[in-house]
Amino acid sequence: MQNDGVDADVLAWFKAQGKAYQTRMNKILCEAMLKDLKNHS
Repeated sequence: MQNDGVDADVLAWFKAQGKAYQTRMNKILCEAMLKDLKNHS
């Protein structure tokens, strides 16, 4: 996963949550994407 567009403070917060922070980030982003897609269909 590439983090070029993630603000440093957001990335630091996710990393502070422990291992697998990228998986958690992806889960949150996927949920937001699916909610948005549902709202626009």
